[in-house]
Amino acid sequence: MDLIKNKMFITVIVIVVAFLFLIFLYGMYQDVNKITATMDNNDINKPANFNPPPDRGFFNLRFLFFPIMGFLGMVGGSLLYYFMAQRLGKNKQLQKKNVNRLLNLLSKEERLVLEKLIASHGSAYQYELSRMPGVNKVKMHRVLNNLEAKEIIKKENYGKINKIVLDKDIYSLFIEQ
Repeated sequence: MDLIKNKMFITVIVIVVAFLFLIFLYGMYQDVNKITATMDNNDINKPANFNPPPDRGFFNLRFLFFPIMGFLGMVGGSLLYYFMAQRLGKNKQLQKKNVNRLLNLLSKEERLVLEKLIASHGSAYQYELSRMPGVNKVKMHRVLNNLEAKEIIKKENYGKINKIVLDKDIYSLFIEQ
């Protein structure tokens, strides 16, 4: 969830910086044009009655361009953020709905094992799981075999004990809630 917020924040920053950069480039372009026009006015080969075009002062396009581009940039960035946040909110709701559907497909004991694995950061030893209340060793063995057949967990042998590891994709679904 934090990663999504960071991506949205970075996107907004990039948009604002891009608009500021465009405004800066346009200002530099106008300054270069003004300098070259001044240099052209000092040319010796020009007639004496040559008058350069008058500077329009406050209504110069350069001065109108900055506020207009700033306003358009802020409006565009705000709209982009609004639509991205709305879409991400829908994705989050759909993800919660899918996680709940997944949990409904599991038995009570399988849900308990899943909750224990999530609480222990995605992995636990089999003997820890078999000590859960209401579940004996044989029943836990069957539950773990069912979860392994459904590819929700993996068993890793560590000598005489097994380490039960929750699938990374499934673990990430539960962590992002």
